[in-house]
Amino acid sequence: MMGKTPRFIFIIFFLCRIIPSFPQTPAVVISSYYNAASPLDEWTELVVITDNTNMFNWKLQDNNATQTAWQPAIIFSDPLFWDHMRAGTIIVIHHRFEGGYLEDVGKWDGYIEVAADDRNIFPVFTGGSFGTSPGYNGPTLNIDSAGDLLVLLDASGAFVHALGHRAVTGSSYNPLPLPKLNYNGSLTDGEAVYVCPGANINEYGNLAPQEGSTWTSAGSGPNLTFGLPNICTTSITSNSDYWRSLRQPLWINPTLTGSTNGGDTLVTLNWNAEVDPYPSDNNERYIILRNTSNVFGTPADGQFYFVGDNIGGAIVVANIPSSQTLTFIDTVSVPCPTGLYYEIFAYRYGFDDVFGNNYNPARGSAYNETSFGATQVIGVLPVAPVTASSDRNNFCADDPGNITLSAPGGSGRILTWYEANCGGTVTGTGNGANNSITIPSPTVTTTYYARWENNCGASPCVSVTVTVIPDNLPVSISISANITAICPGTIVTFIATPLNEGASPVYEWLVDGVSVQQGSSPVYTTNALIGGESIICRLTSSLSCLLINPVESQPLSFPPAPAPVVKLTDKPYLCAGETTQLDAGPGFITYLWQDGSTGRYITATNEGVYRVTVTDSLGCSASDSVLIKICDALVIVPDAFTPNDDGLNDEFKVVTSQEGILIFSMYVYDRWGEMVFESSDLHHGWNGKVNGRNAPPDTYAWKIVYQVSSLANPSTSTTTLHGTVILIR
Repeated sequence: MMGKTPRFIFIIFFLCRIIPSFPQTPAVVISSYYNAASPLDEWTELVVITDNTNMFNWKLQDNNATQTAWQPAIIFSDPLFWDHMRAGTIIVIHHRFEGGYLEDVGKWDGYIEVAADDRNIFPVFTGGSFGTSPGYNGPTLNIDSAGDLLVLLDASGAFVHALGHRAVTGSSYNPLPLPKLNYNGSLTDGEAVYVCPGANINEYGNLAPQEGSTWTSAGSGPNLTFGLPNICTTSITSNSDYWRSLRQPLWINPTLTGSTNGGDTLVTLNWNAEVDPYPSDNNERYIILRNTSNVFGTPADGQFYFVGDNIGGAIVVANIPSSQTLTFIDTVSVPCPTGLYYEIFAYRYGFDDVFGNNYNPARGSAYNETSFGATQVIGVLPVAPVTASSDRNNFCADDPGNITLSAPGGSGRILTWYEANCGGTVTGTGNGANNSITIPSPTVTTTYYARWENNCGASPCVSVTVTVIPDNLPVSISISANITAICPGTIVTFIATPLNEGASPVYEWLVDGVSVQQGSSPVYTTNALIGGESIICRLTSSLSCLLINPVESQPLSFPPAPAPVVKLTDKPYLCAGETTQLDAGPGFITYLWQDGSTGRYITATNEGVYRVTVTDSLGCSASDSVLIKICDALVIVPDAFTPNDDGLNDEFKVVTSQEGILIFSMYVYDRWGEMVFESSDLHHGWNGKVNGRNAPPDTYAWKIVYQVSSLANPSTSTTTLHGTVILIR
């Protein structure tokens, strides 16, 4: 096309942004641009190298035919559109909107077509000088056959990448840093300059020589690739392979695990996430393949696969629309014992929305074929239910209703109920959370069995027996006790033995016709019997289908047992040096003294309380005790008495151990000093009465005066004693 007028002001503008020349990895590169007779037909092609690049406020700027003057730049001005540009995205920029083109602004397929001067339909650029109708022959992006130079600058004005053509490079090209390339030749109309072979990022201008045709080429016709990888005579696929590697997502150490439910009807797959710097655009996804053998094909770049598609014999079972979804449940019957095989591939981009599926390996979906997850899922044996139960049991043979059998827990594909034995006659299939089945009530007692089954086999059975009660069932009860006669206060236990009482019987115990206990206990224990009472038990069965209900037991009655009698001694005094033998009496089964001895006799040698408990052959017990005191003089005075007419210790009187007392006097006083009793008879004591009335319980003072004589001492002597006595009632 015709040449352009130099604009030297832009040389100064650009040179201020030159950075040192050393190899770099540009975020975006200029892959090619196309020269035509009119700028209306020209275009430039960019490729995104770095994933998730923000190109907002970037600039694309070209030069003049001699590469000595920069033209007005276009600015990537739409912040939403130019942010989050994904690696491998192909950007075709038509130099003039008026030239007519198919606008493609959907970023989901990794390919977009826009116009540098579109200010109405989809304006994503500002800046530039494009001229006016009809030729729009302005200086911006108006390629000259003899030479041009296109450069990308980022939002800060820093150099990114450059591509040009001219037989001898101009002054604008030489100061540019790497990466940059210049094709050393001119272009005819209908010819493009492009990077070739473009097998890696270094071939885009980091490798010498940057000038010449080592890394660039020009072509038209079959070699002209619009929106596709560049084709070189030296390599047809090098650039395509590199573009495909850019478009494929990164997945580090992919791990796929799988497990099946107990029924081998569901497979749960889990995996780790691929690397996705911008998950919100849902441009990175997964496909999951399944096969019955470990034979899989590789998904082809450029091909979008739908669920049900076949890849090398494996079936696509899922197309996961988000890189952040890390689980999938496959509803499938798992064969046993071989199981199923799965592979999962990460991919970026959907199908090409202009040319559809399988247009070109470098367009549309791009798969990471070398880093993918794989697993095998093996069928598992069923697990038995926890238990089996029936909602009804113990009913009559003519019951008109239904029963519901339940077997919760366990796992498998199907839970089957059987009768007769495990695996016998099929009753039905369990359903719901408790694997229940409802069937008519059986007419005879029946055991039902339940087990889980799947492709791998069957679990052990659990069982429940449903008891059916024959009609007119008899009910009876008998009682027994652990005695033959009753001692007052003795604990007696009665035990009922029922027949056909049911699960919740009621026992009512009656003594002489009076109800004394009612409830669920078949045992009645009491210590309130004195003998001669009549005891029966009335049973109310919880069963139905009964002949008679309630029923009563036979009566039990026991005569009163005579209480045993034990008497130790009437002489509870010992003189110093004496001993006495205490006798509990003959005919008892057991004896127990206060010191733990168990004989009939015990010898008293010391002062103190001696106690014995005896038990007769009927189990009746009695006790007696005596306080033994040691005499310290001829006269022994007790310190307490109990005037209750029981024949024991009813009088307060002295005890003497020898003869010879000539004169004796005893006086008793209350707490106020009033004399309440006196006696001069050694054998006559106080009976606890004052003026014929019972004296109150209290502590009373006494005085005793007596004279004694002995053969060793014929003379008499008078002794006076003082003390207190407690009257106990």
